[in-house]
Amino acid sequence: MHSYLVIGQAVEERSVYINDRLKNMGISGFDVITPISDTLSIGIQDIRVFIHKLSLLPHQSPHVAGVIDKAEKLTLEAQQSLLKTLEEPPALAYIFLGADNTYQLIPTIVSRCQVVMLTHAAIPQPKTEKQRQLSSYVNDMETMRPGKK
Repeated sequence: MHSYLVIGQAVEERSVYINDRLKNMGISGFDVITPISDTLSIGIQDIRVFIHKLSLLPHQSPHVAGVIDKAEKLTLEAQQSLLKTLEEPPALAYIFLGADNTYQLIPTIVSRCQVVMLTHAAIPQPKTEKQRQLSSYVNDMETMRPGKK
């Protein structure tokens, strides 16, 4: 599997883990791609550029790596756009997503990645009725097919 989801409460902890993995894989910093966004969220256009860059050949390494340290900032549309690439990454690409927990991502993102739980990482469950309803709604949307009501 070439897609990883690193769950940990501290961004620094996730970054250290991802950087260690990249180093062990022999991937140079020149071959690490991160989405660039000038807003608080990472949108679909940012992810389209990210996906395109993943398909390019590496410069100094045997592989290229795409890293999104704060995957919880991905908009719903950006997450949906990333799904196919997570399922079938380019041949020379590895993808690392980092997040506080899995609750902030759509379930299909989580299912297409190898999940790495760092110590002290928890997967919170929806606390309020409104959060449970929203989570249920998102799960229903994920499984809905054209023509299904």
